[in-house]
Amino acid sequence: MQSIVNQLNKSLEIREDLLEKVNNEEELLYLLTQYIQELINKDFDHLLWLLYRIDVGEKKVKEAINNSAPAEAAQIIAKNIILREKEKVATRKIYRSENKGDSDWIF
Repeated sequence: MQSIVNQLNKSLEIREDLLEKVNNEEELLYLLTQYIQELINKDFDHLLWLLYRIDVGEKKVKEAINNSAPAEAAQIIAKNIILREKEKVATRKIYRSENKGDSDWIF
């Protein structure tokens, strides 16, 4: 859980003191949903930029916005962000363990 929170901290501009209070995925989803809802209401362009930066699929975002109530759209987008960040963490673990001590690169 902490690795996902750390990844979100790098990817989004959520206050660190709020992320520190997150103890489980349900709390993380709630916090992220509130943040996404605020961005939908106040700075939609910034939300789109963040989603692009995180690499959340545009098609999924458009579906969530067009086919859902605003509160549901924020939660769907938040779930997609968490899913994408979990994928990033898992990929890094795989490549970190495969390449540990097996590098020919010298810097």
